[in-house]
Amino acid sequence: MFSEENSWPIQLLHESFSVEPSEDLFYNHFNGRLLDETSFEMKEVRIGRIEKGRVLTNLRNAIAVIDNNGFVIGEYSFTYEKNTYGYFHHVPVSENYFLKEKKLDAPFKVSGTVFSMLTGGGKNFNFYHWFFDVLNRVVDLKESGWYREVDYFLVPEYEQPFQKESLEFLGITQEKIISSAQYKHVYADCIIASSHPRTTTYSVRSFHALNLQRLFSLKAQLKIDSTKHYPKKFFISRSDAPRRKILNEEQLSQNLLKKEIYTIRISDYTFQECIYLFRNADWVITTHSAALTNIIFSQNKTKVIEIFEENAVLPYYYELAKSLQMEYVPIILESDKKIPESRYQIQDEDIELNIESVLQIINQTIV
Repeated sequence: MFSEENSWPIQLLHESFSVEPSEDLFYNHFNGRLLDETSFEMKEVRIGRIEKGRVLTNLRNAIAVIDNNGFVIGEYSFTYEKNTYGYFHHVPVSENYFLKEKKLDAPFKVSGTVFSMLTGGGKNFNFYHWFFDVLNRVVDLKESGWYREVDYFLVPEYEQPFQKESLEFLGITQEKIISSAQYKHVYADCIIASSHPRTTTYSVRSFHALNLQRLFSLKAQLKIDSTKHYPKKFFISRSDAPRRKILNEEQLSQNLLKKEIYTIRISDYTFQECIYLFRNADWVITTHSAALTNIIFSQNKTKVIEIFEENAVLPYYYELAKSLQMEYVPIILESDKKIPESRYQIQDEDIELNIESVLQIINQTIV
């Protein structure tokens, strides 16, 4: 139905750069298969305005931003697919899903300017991706100077409490929201769209991390329940998680309590209480978990300990802590499990920790 076009007058916000894992000691612990399935190149980030434009999504792996001549604009559009090696990547714009799709929803027509924050996939519901693939775009919009021109914000989804509360915290209220879960095809007088902020890297730009940290530190007064405990040293439980549970978590928690390190569940706190909790934290300890996204609310004094099994090391929060200039300590435990095929396999498996090894490193680290 549509043609594709790769050039459009747009504003360059961030230059490209590459991360070299071989020069970083942390990546010496990395499973080679996991290194192979990702890019360490941060692409350029651009933002632009499209008069009489439209945005389409299939809510899964594809976004298309289309101008009034029917051209798919490659700078802002993508389709995320597995390559021949089984790794996910962004295909060329000429292979965009919507260049082949014949059946489209009727457009939802909007008078005014719409800013697209669509990213697809796990970004619809995952806490980490919400912040670093969706809310990152608000940082870029502010950087462009066009923030005040926006009438509506097109978001991947608007169902999760953290989605509503984080947007409201940034001053984006419900009457300004259009959810792609309800409208998969939006046509507007003007569309403002930006490049994917990370594509397929593990990295987060320091610019994005530090500016998100700044935006979420602006409100002085937070709504918290003063009867709750907000420890300064805590271990994040996964007892309420649907997967990747810690099978001997209770034993670890009992031992940590002897050092006044308390076990908490993130689900027991509201969004603003989480901001308060992490803003005042000295030490945060956990196995790999999206809950570590909350260090975006922390200060530089906060220190992070993340626990992995060998061959299942993932650098998302190492890279985030590095961008936020926080001290980060990995605990990497021996394991007799098979080397995982991909990071998606890691996300499903429960783990049993070597309590003695974990406590030994924690005792050496936290004085």
